[in-house]
Amino acid sequence: MTRNAHRARGNPETGPVRTCVGCRRRDSQKALVRIARASAGFRVDPRRRLPGRGAYVHVQCVDRALARGGVARGFKTRVSWEAADDLRRQLIELSPSLGVNAKDLHDQAGACQE
Repeated sequence: MTRNAHRARGNPETGPVRTCVGCRRRDSQKALVRIARASAGFRVDPRRRLPGRGAYVHVQCVDRALARGGVARGFKTRVSWEAADDLRRQLIELSPSLGVNAKDLHDQAGACQE
């Protein structure tokens, strides 16, 4: 076991801990949404099961993560405008299952504090 392996697993009460690529805050894995790299852009992975590189983000931090380059940094690639729009569209479509009101996604863009 590595020196920092316990940080990724978290503790038994909270579960695994991940860092949001939008606000850079650490939070439980359950509080974040996983974005996975797909062959044609990015996919929102609410079940956290898709293969490949992934990045975690608070739903309200998606715009910040795209604007500040957090998604690009997490995937080590550039994010096109089309891919960013597609990612936002996927979040809006999945918002009921994520427990978020779709029209509030843009209103909450600044709600996640650094």
